[in-house]
Amino acid sequence: MSNKVLKLKDYKFGFADAETEFKREPNIFENAFYDPRNIVDRLINGNEFMLIGNKGVGKTAYSAKIRSIAQSSDSLYAEQISLENFEFKTFSDIGLKSINGCQRFKSYWDITLTIEIYKFLNKILDFSCVESFNQIINFLTKNNIILNKNINNTINFMPSLELNIKDIFKLNLNTGISRKDINTYSMVEFSEYLLENLKLLYLNDFRHLLIIDGLDDILRYEKNDFDILAGLFRSANSINDYLFANNISIKIIILVRADIITRILDPDFNKIKRDSGIELKWDNRMDDLKQLVNLRFSISNTINYEDEKLWYTLFPKYIKKKDSWDYILEFTLNKPRDILQFLKQAKDTYQENTTLSYSEVDLLLRDYSSSYFIEEMKNELAGFVNDDIISNITSILGKLGKTNFSLKSFQKIAAETVPNKDLSLFKELLGRLYENGYIGQIIKTPKYDKRKKKNTIKTYVIFKHKRPTSQIDFSNDFTIHKGLYKALNFGS
Repeated sequence: MSNKVLKLKDYKFGFADAETEFKREPNIFENAFYDPRNIVDRLINGNEFMLIGNKGVGKTAYSAKIRSIAQSSDSLYAEQISLENFEFKTFSDIGLKSINGCQRFKSYWDITLTIEIYKFLNKILDFSCVESFNQIINFLTKNNIILNKNINNTINFMPSLELNIKDIFKLNLNTGISRKDINTYSMVEFSEYLLENLKLLYLNDFRHLLIIDGLDDILRYEKNDFDILAGLFRSANSINDYLFANNISIKIIILVRADIITRILDPDFNKIKRDSGIELKWDNRMDDLKQLVNLRFSISNTINYEDEKLWYTLFPKYIKKKDSWDYILEFTLNKPRDILQFLKQAKDTYQENTTLSYSEVDLLLRDYSSSYFIEEMKNELAGFVNDDIISNITSILGKLGKTNFSLKSFQKIAAETVPNKDLSLFKELLGRLYENGYIGQIIKTPKYDKRKKKNTIKTYVIFKHKRPTSQIDFSNDFTIHKGLYKALNFGS
């Protein structure tokens, strides 16, 4: 155990972005990754393949942890592909026009994901002795697909792949499907052929995980694009089922934001989510969140992370008669990124300090509110509401002030700030602010006071991040989250 008194600059709190952290501070995933629900093992060895969670709860950190394990393991391989900047229009154009909804896109996801599996296997293993594997790799190479890691490359060359489909039949394709129309059935047959040939590969019971991330960037697209996403989940589910049924130790994992899930209307999707989804949440798990933070302290101090005193080596025990941990957490949405970003802000601002006073914490919270918290709010709104409204959201909330407000007053101020907009957009904005935790609703319930022998009204506030199952009731009044106060100049 170290007795050294550290300055803030000596702490290793990591990075706000888990991918950057994985590349620059890999020791964090070795020594400071906290997984109280055993999610890593479930993703590697279990049936679940979807990790679902709000922005900032740590989905990418789990992907990085799995890849970190794979780097030092002789029996696990893991590769991540990103749907960032995914070319939805190209994918939509090649979807089978004769089929409606997400099923229209499932067949093309089948071929896309199966090709990505072959690209993954070709990169990490040598199957030169397997003739069918070599034939497939040669065919994909000829069609300019195999060499580029980016999934958009597979999508872009799909039309030429279909034009060259006659070459597929040189591979002695025989799936038993009657080909009434080669343009309709050939790609389906090819994806089945690719899956069938995976049975011929000796994978030595090693685990092979293909992780799909980057879905956060799709929020600016149209309803048709969510049909494309529904097709993705259906395809991953059916491919994983096939791989499991045939004892092929390959699995597709998808990381997805919870608010994207809510926009997928496929009637079968809920069944897939229930059977194959893991929800990553920290609401009402404050002890787990504190242990996660303590692990970051421990890699600098070399003190057991279960030591409750770690937080208080840096922060005062109490602030305004509250435990400093509880006090500071009130300015966050109880997410790992929120609290780690606050610690990083402390390190950047007070590098030479060994402890922080209340006044220094107060200044930190002001900077945190304006440079991080309010910007996170804008990022979470992107894709759900109009850009003009997002750019004026600070002005709208600032005019509402610190007092409670109604839907009517919110719409009035919003319409004055951003004129010529449909009032339904402002109602949608209020609903989205509640869903993401940036406003709470005031609940009033009658209660009988036994001492005074009369009925009274009990008033309390509900925030979505503290009560995830709550639904917004627009007849209630609302209040702004404390994390926005200092950015909006409301005071403490």
